[in-house]
Amino acid sequence: MNYVQMVLILKKKLLFEAWDKIALRVTEKIYSIAKKTHNEYEILIFLNAPVIDCRSSYQFDKNLVIEYATDDLLLKLRKHNRDVHLDLINTVVKCKISINVNDTVEQYLRQYRLGAKIAEICVDCIRLVRDEDIGVITLHISPIDDFTPHIRSNYDSLYQQDLSIFVPKRFYFKTEHTEPLLIDQVHHITNVLHSYLNMFRDPKSGQNVEGLDIAIQRFRSSYDRYLPDDPERLLDIAFAFEAIFLNDDENKELSYRLRLRAAKLLGKTLEERQEIFDIVKNLYNFRSKIAHGETLDAKKSKDADKLKQVLSRAPRMLKDAIIEMILGNAPRGLTDKGKIGDWWRKLELSLARENNNFSQEIRQLIYGKGRNSYRVIFTILETQDTATVRILHIRHGLQQTIGKDPE
Repeated sequence: MNYVQMVLILKKKLLFEAWDKIALRVTEKIYSIAKKTHNEYEILIFLNAPVIDCRSSYQFDKNLVIEYATDDLLLKLRKHNRDVHLDLINTVVKCKISINVNDTVEQYLRQYRLGAKIAEICVDCIRLVRDEDIGVITLHISPIDDFTPHIRSNYDSLYQQDLSIFVPKRFYFKTEHTEPLLIDQVHHITNVLHSYLNMFRDPKSGQNVEGLDIAIQRFRSSYDRYLPDDPERLLDIAFAFEAIFLNDDENKELSYRLRLRAAKLLGKTLEERQEIFDIVKNLYNFRSKIAHGETLDAKKSKDADKLKQVLSRAPRMLKDAIIEMILGNAPRGLTDKGKIGDWWRKLELSLARENNNFSQEIRQLIYGKGRNSYRVIFTILETQDTATVRILHIRHGLQQTIGKDPE
């Protein structure tokens, strides 16, 4: 560049009236960058579902929001990840984080592990409330402004498709046309999420439920490793049931105890309890066949109907059980196996429907199933040294309540 050209450029700059204002703004921006103590980022967790109205945005926590994944957001994602399938993405969970500018590179790279953990917890809670095939398509950490450095994606195994051959995990989830996320479901997810976080932030707080962490891991695996109609996911679902319903020191009649406890905890009516009892029994029959290498391809039509029912109902039953545990309707805070067993026995020996008609506590035990079920009605007579079980009556499950006037 010669002297004449430089003079011409300077003249043009001088003629530009807003130059001083721009110079001042740039100088202020440089000073503000120099004064920064923290860099602000957004952890972006891209999901296939649940569907959210493009005008809606729901808050789970002060730093945690779920909303529609806009085209602008997807275009920004495309710049950093050319391999991602944008057509699978419908929803995004956003979480704001702040990192000290003086932190090391390793501490910055660690944020992807934090993002992966947040993704796990959020998706767990969304899956517990919603019944779609929901999963994480990809995860990205984006700077809030243009003057914040990017954090390069590291090879955390949870959400790297390249490593899925070593850590079995799927990255394709069905995007179904279901009902959009409703406000009451948002409140339910938020309630479960807060209780979930309170339980696992401090394992020694006395809020945890024995076996619940294993159950949630198996529940997560049943989604992340298997398609919804894959019978092999029943292995993980069965393990999860065992972790939360057989967490005491009882070692006899385990299959029956598990069915009874699940029916008592989840069923609201006798019919519901009988249905749950039968579904859990069928779940364990199929689990046994799969575990011993039997294929379920050439199954009888009767077994095919049972398998279809189990694949449809067992995941929802497991979700309801986990929610009950998280919200406190379980032996929470008990670590002694004997005390946990006492808690379950009180549930197993629940009050009979005749209890309100008598001055003494009346309990019942259901024996049999379907139309062949009977109610063993009894009371417990306790003295200072002994407790005696007195059986009062054995009645068919369909017989009228004792003490109730016939209609």
